Amino acid sequence: MCLATPAKIISIKNKMAEVDDGHAKKKVYLVLIKNPKIGEYLLVHTNLAISKIDKKEAEEIINLISQHAAKCQGRFVGKVAAPPH
Repeated sequence: MCLATPAKIISIKNKMAEVDDGHAKKKVYLVLIKNPKIGEYLLVHTNLAISKIDKKEAEEIINLISQHAAKCQGRFVGKVAAPPH
């Protein structure tokens, strides 16, 4: 299963952004994003930003992922963190 997760833009250089997903910072490609701005939230799959989302939507997605992880009780591999503020 593939999953896109929310991340906040920290910096932008050319068509790359450094983003914070709540537990790690990473670089992502912005080729699909029109007029990205620092502070905006993105849905990111691997190292590709696939769409812009607002902060409320980012929080809702993280909450849903966290709920699912809790239901899996140890069967979930990975780390789920709160969205960056």
